[in-house]
Amino acid sequence: MMPIVNIQYIDSITDHQKRQVIEQVTEVMVKVLNKKPESTYIVLQQIETENWGVNGQTVSDRRNNN
Repeated sequence: MMPIVNIQYIDSITDHQKRQVIEQVTEVMVKVLNKKPESTYIVLQQIETENWGVNGQTVSDRRNNN
C-alpha cells in the first residue's frame, strides 16, 4: 500500500520549503509507518484565501477585517 499525504496551506511557501516538507514528511512515513520512500507520495496544495474559511468567514475577509 502506497501512502499519499496531502498537505494544504494558504500562505505562500518557497520552493526550498516545499522540498524540505516533502523530504521530511517522507522520512516520517518511512520511520513511523515503515513505508518505502519510493512509494510515498506527498501532495502540496496551495488554497487561495477566498476558498478557505474559518468561523463562518473566508480567510481573505478575516484578514481584511483585522
